[in-house]
Amino acid sequence: MARIGKSNVCSAYIINALGVKRWDVPAGSVVFDFLPRGVRPSAGAIPIVPGDPRLTGGPRGERYDDGYVLTGDSLLQVRGFKAAVPAGRLRVILLGSTEQRVVGTQQPFGPFIEVNGRVLELLGTPPNRWLQRGILTGRDRNQSIAPANLLPGSAPAIVFETESAAGQLALGFPVDVEIGAVVVEPADQPTSFLLDGGAPRAVASDASCLDEQEKIDRALAKLPSGRSSTPRTPLSDPGPKPPNPTPLSQS
Repeated sequence: MARIGKSNVCSAYIINALGVKRWDVPAGSVVFDFLPRGVRPSAGAIPIVPGDPRLTGGPRGERYDDGYVLTGDSLLQVRGFKAAVPAGRLRVILLGSTEQRVVGTQQPFGPFIEVNGRVLELLGTPPNRWLQRGILTGRDRNQSIAPANLLPGSAPAIVFETESAAGQLALGFPVDVEIGAVVVEPADQPTSFLLDGGAPRAVASDASCLDEQEKIDRALAKLPSGRSSTPRTPLSDPGPKPPNPTPLSQS
């Protein structure tokens, strides 16, 4: 159980990303919009179409709804993506498409992603268990989350941090995946993907991983060892019951 728990706290959670009509790319951020040929990319985004040299796979795209920023279209069967990005500590927002929520995809980005040579595990959950919720926000957050800017439906998203010492982001997928967009922003600036209260744990980073694993280690240290230093009591005299183990959730 401890091993499973330690793996899960270092995994990325799928987030329910609400659709929006308008969004401004923040200064310092880079946005790659994955879409079919002939479709206009979202304002301020770099188009990634089939055949782009930065792509592995992604031979065809789908166009679902032009009214959705970044998630209304996508590329299918993507296996990898490598692009120049700002150097330093980065926050990456990986977005799927609105169609993935409709069809109920449980692992929209596969079981894991290779991020700059390191493996990031992903938790597979049905759409009704995705974390609630994330919204792309611009300079005016009140305007971004106004009902007039929000659209029905949603798309899967994950958020993680990575180091880009060489000014490069390399993503690798063990299976074919559908990608709507990749948003890359400096980790030390406010995020453009607003999460509901209680969801900061959704951002996968080395620091959060180590913090959560240390909590598990501290909880394990409080548990009985499972060995008794006294002789076993005969079955005919069961004696007093041992104390109940402290649940991990109470650590």
